[in-house]
Amino acid sequence: MKKEKYIIELRKRLSILDEKVVDDIVCEYLDLINQKINIGSTEEEVIDQLGNVNELAKKILKSYKISETYIKLFIGKEKLIDEINDFVLKLTDVSSSVYGKIEESVSDFARTTGHVAKNVYKETLKFGEEKINEMKKALRKDKKQNDDNEDNNKQI
Repeated sequence: MKKEKYIIELRKRLSILDEKVVDDIVCEYLDLINQKINIGSTEEEVIDQLGNVNELAKKILKSYKISETYIKLFIGKEKLIDEINDFVLKLTDVSSSVYGKIEESVSDFARTTGHVAKNVYKETLKFGEEKINEMKKALRKDKKQNDDNEDNNKQI
């Protein structure tokens, strides 16, 4: 966990205290983290040394004489909210990924279908023109035959 996230989580879990008190506590921990980073520790190492943010918040709240039961309920509520937020973020990532794949598939399908439809249209036009030409030939042939028959009838 990064220090910014750790401090945000600590602040949320201490929010039942007076805002000024929370600000002072958060500043102390932020200073401590920065001091340790300045002497060569990494952010991750310092956060690991501080331990679980829920446990740290419980210790701090106990020192302010907050009831154990209330601490468990409050910290549990905050933890649950964080887990729900994490779940929603993961769900959003998965949904975005699935949406992207669906969009890609639909685009591929549309391109393929578009080519097929275009080819079907061209073939239909070609077929239609051939049939019209056949009909014209048949009509010309019929007309010629009728004209020939009329000429023969006139001669007789």
